[in-house]
Amino acid sequence: MWLSDISVKRPVVAVVLSLLLCVFGLVSFDRLPVREMPDIDSPVVSIGTRYAGASASIMESQITQVLEDELSGISGIEEITSVTRNGFSRITVEFELDWDLIEGVSDVRDAVARAQRRLPDEADEPVVSRDNGSGEPALYINLASSEMDRAQLTEYAERTLEDRFSLISGVSSVGIYGALYKVMYVELDPVLMAGRGVTTNDISAALRAENIESPGGEIRNDVTTMPVRTKRLYMTPEDFRYLVVRTANDGSPIYLKDVAKVFIGSENENATFKNNGVNNLSLAIVPQSDANPLDVAKNVRELVDSLQSFLPDGTRLWVDYDSTVFIERSISEVYSTLFVTGLLVVLVLYIFIGQARATLIPAVTVPVSLVSAFIAAYFFGFSINLLT
Repeated sequence: MWLSDISVKRPVVAVVLSLLLCVFGLVSFDRLPVREMPDIDSPVVSIGTRYAGASASIMESQITQVLEDELSGISGIEEITSVTRNGFSRITVEFELDWDLIEGVSDVRDAVARAQRRLPDEADEPVVSRDNGSGEPALYINLASSEMDRAQLTEYAERTLEDRFSLISGVSSVGIYGALYKVMYVELDPVLMAGRGVTTNDISAALRAENIESPGGEIRNDVTTMPVRTKRLYMTPEDFRYLVVRTANDGSPIYLKDVAKVFIGSENENATFKNNGVNNLSLAIVPQSDANPLDVAKNVRELVDSLQSFLPDGTRLWVDYDSTVFIERSISEVYSTLFVTGLLVVLVLYIFIGQARATLIPAVTVPVSLVSAFIAAYFFGFSINLLT
């Protein structure tokens, strides 16, 4: 009752206190992140392993099963699921909701380290990552051209656009979908190899031994220090064609061009990205978990507009999908609902009380209470979303 007594006896104090609550509430509101749903710490850990060229059955028996055997002994696990396909294995470990996820991640890393000695030597090292529920792209930016093919578009996106969008404040990563990379093919001819007694191991060993570039130390004098490196001799397909893969019995060298075709091409297509039936690229913008996606989307759109004048001839860049539009409209609808609710509360009180002065009290306290609630939301680490 002391607060109400002070407010009645000293109305100026009550007014100043209410204004302070509103000011701090508005400052907290400006600093609160905005997202569709609350930031939930999901107790999920995933293990991804790549093994180029391995079939799904080999991935299952030699990688997935080996890792699952080690993971099954960890305490606090609710469920283990796995997905295995050609060249890739992903295991998802879900812990109990009240389990310490830091301890769980540590246990998973230890189990993976124990199982790694039984994995194939050619397989990549398993990658343990913690799934915190984020990582979903908020925007997709399409890139299309009537002059460049997909390989050229991919190179342009990597060299020019990816870094520009990565520098935007609040952007976590930029993924490229529908990319097609340039590679050098060494197409072996089994007949020519058999005729010259060359094996696949001979070619692989020659490529590993000769196609290297390594540091060679430093050259110093009284003024400067210059690094020295062993320059790679093989830069073009023509250079690789004259790579010596083996020496014949008569001492003559056997070149790579004698047993294989060497040429530059595009990698085999495992996926494609289309918009309105036309192949193009898409840049997926993933915001940081604590960033305001509305600000990120605004900055991305401004950058897209500013890049239009610098694009090559026949190239188009536009925002194809923006999930923040739904977030913005949903939050705006919540604000509208709160405003209408406040008016209805005041109107109903006035109808039942019949006195404007008595109705003035809830007309002031309702917005003050709502704005002040942002102070607590800010200090407790909440965000503005459809639930809060």
